[in-house]
Amino acid sequence: MIVPDYQIKQWATNGGLTPFDSDCINPASVDLRWSGRVKVAVGMALDNEKIWHDMTPLVKPEGFWFLPGLLYLADSLEFVKIPKEWSSTLVLKSSMGRLGLEHLHAGWAESGFHGTLTWELKVLAPWPVLLKPEQKVMQLVFETMASLPENDYSAKGRYQNQREPTPAKDIAS
Repeated sequence: MIVPDYQIKQWATNGGLTPFDSDCINPASVDLRWSGRVKVAVGMALDNEKIWHDMTPLVKPEGFWFLPGLLYLADSLEFVKIPKEWSSTLVLKSSMGRLGLEHLHAGWAESGFHGTLTWELKVLAPWPVLLKPEQKVMQLVFETMASLPENDYSAKGRYQNQREPTPAKDIAS
């Protein structure tokens, strides 16, 4: 079952979301704001290692232009602590989609996950999209688990406690 607003607000005010702004609560989700941190994919090294360039120093208070055709990693301003009895789906706000921005649907936060959430963003429109630090970009929708898992994300999660846009870790392990 989807978790309603009053339960999300109770969770958030009890340390589930830091920093927390009550204006981010929706009937069945909570808005997540952009931290202002961003990396862009720029190529691949000879050893097949993907190269990400940190663009964060270029982000100004008035915003940063995301250009068409490039893959970006950004993350939430909020540090999220998913309860063990919930799981969550990360989705792009529809207003962002209408600007031509796309989230590449790698948006699942497991029961027990703690950290900022990395977003995989791409501009599909033929024009650039301006995002401003602390702008509402994503929504987190929570579902209640039928029962508690034997091992939540804290037991084996590879991105636990991340605090920046994090590229994929070795997927062979």
